[in-house]
Amino acid sequence: MSNMDEFEEVDEGTVEVEAPSGASFYVLTNEEKEYFEDKAARYIDDNRFVNMSDLQDLDRILMMETMVQRWGRWLSLESDYWSNDVDPEKLNKAIKEFSMEIRQLKKAIGIDRVSRDKDKGESVAAYLENLRQRGKEFGIMRNESAVRAITLFHDMAALITFSDNCTPEERKENHVEEKDIVQWCRDIIPEFKEIDEAFMESSQRYWIEEM
Repeated sequence: MSNMDEFEEVDEGTVEVEAPSGASFYVLTNEEKEYFEDKAARYIDDNRFVNMSDLQDLDRILMMETMVQRWGRWLSLESDYWSNDVDPEKLNKAIKEFSMEIRQLKKAIGIDRVSRDKDKGESVAAYLENLRQRGKEFGIMRNESAVRAITLFHDMAALITFSDNCTPEERKENHVEEKDIVQWCRDIIPEFKEIDEAFMESSQRYWIEEM
């Protein structure tokens, strides 16, 4: 009999819980039942399981995590639920073996961290790099906007200066009367908006699609 089989036999409980696959398991206390059911609900909410085999593996993960939680508590109290002394070396060995198998099962059904990062399409490092690149693109767009705004401002200042230096007849002849300058301002507003619109139709649109 293996170390884990020995613990499973000793730890057979009397409180029934229903596992994600629909199977029934038994734990030792109502507190363990709440732990099992809470973990099960979170796994189901956070992941998508497409077949019964995955759910059965999830059942095993939940039972082993419940036992690891139990043994961890016994280690901290230095006794079991019935106030009996425990063997720390034996419990630590069992926790280590179960934790290793839990990691392997999680990897097999795709609910470990590496699998989740792959499903999202990018690691944390890739996310940060994309964020840096997006910030750079936004900065470039704003620089273009600033350059265009400054250029247009100087054009407008030149028109106003020229208008101020003209006689009324010259203003009319050169189309730099007040109404002409106002119309010029109206005409260049769409030019200024083009940069923002181009940005929203290219880089920013892809950002939104990736969110």
